[in-house]
Amino acid sequence: MITTIKTSFNDIEQARKSHLGSLPVFQDYYLELLCSQSKPYLILVSVQVAGYALITPDNILVEFDLNPRHYKFASQIINSIIRLFNIKQIYCQSFDALLLSSCLENNFNHKIIGLLYRDMAQNNDLSIPDISYRFANINDLPFLLSQDDEVFEPKELIRDFITNKNILFFEKNNQVLGCGFLTLTHPSWNYCDIGVWVNPQFRRQGIACHILTVLKKMCIENNDIPLCGCDVNNINSQKTLAKCGFASKHKLIVFKTTNI
Repeated sequence: MITTIKTSFNDIEQARKSHLGSLPVFQDYYLELLCSQSKPYLILVSVQVAGYALITPDNILVEFDLNPRHYKFASQIINSIIRLFNIKQIYCQSFDALLLSSCLENNFNHKIIGLLYRDMAQNNDLSIPDISYRFANINDLPFLLSQDDEVFEPKELIRDFITNKNILFFEKNNQVLGCGFLTLTHPSWNYCDIGVWVNPQFRRQGIACHILTVLKKMCIENNDIPLCGCDVNNINSQKTLAKCGFASKHKLIVFKTTNI
């Protein structure tokens, strides 16, 4: 019999660290953000703890792991969780073998929604002279909150990003050319997610490549490993990342469970 018990992140901390550490490349920041906003559940098989699941408030399964002795029941357990919580979607990274194989075994409909960049094809320096940068301060908050771009979401975290020095302003002649974002994906690892926003009036001038070059250098100097992700439909960002040397062979996939 498969059941679940609501638990706390403290209770699954070691299980999560084991799971994240077992992945061949590291977790996506967007997915980790969803995980932090999710409800954790222990999975029980015949009253024994078999693993855990993280489910968002709108019932999306975003993380799932089992003890090795329960791998053979993964497909059955996934189906039970889907029914118990009325799961309509599952977010899965293509390098998460257990979750991916369970979804494929069930023939769930799926589509790729993101590209995950974990490799460097080359180390290009595309910096531009005379562009200064600084960390954002609290006086920048109104400007940041006024921007209508998904890179500034969720807005309620921007104040914390300023405090933690996660946002940099890139400027020239007292004009804001763009912003860079540096965020540790998880506090227990040195993987750093990098993001870029370019002021619309300065786009197509190499500013994005300059910002990426600076962020990449900052990560390396801090002994952090730069990672990034990109929407599958954002062709311009994909071209920019490729130009800066980033390469992607991993995907973020959404599985739809309505066919079970």
